Amino acid sequence: MNTIVRTSGYSFQKALAEAQTRLDYYEEGVLLDVAHELSKAMRRKKVTVSALAHLLDGTPASITRILRGHKSVSLKTITKIAFALGMKWEFTLVPIKKK
Repeated sequence: MNTIVRTSGYSFQKALAEAQTRLDYYEEGVLLDVAHELSKAMRRKKVTVSALAHLLDGTPASITRILRGHKSVSLKTITKIAFALGMKWEFTLVPIKKK
């Protein structure tokens, strides 16, 4: 049987609030947002990882790394991917919510 051990003094809310004060939290968030949007577009267009890699003269492994949010990706690359899917990007810049 698995047992969850709670470390004294640990608070997820406090840890999250601390993370939200650091740049790397937002960098990772952008990578995950891009990956999510690309995955949704691929599903809508019924494009496989292999087919997308072929369209981009890339490898399925490199596309998979992008889709998992594991690879820093340039604006040029995500633009090429969107174009290959018959789409374009639109970005919105919003203020960070302070707590």
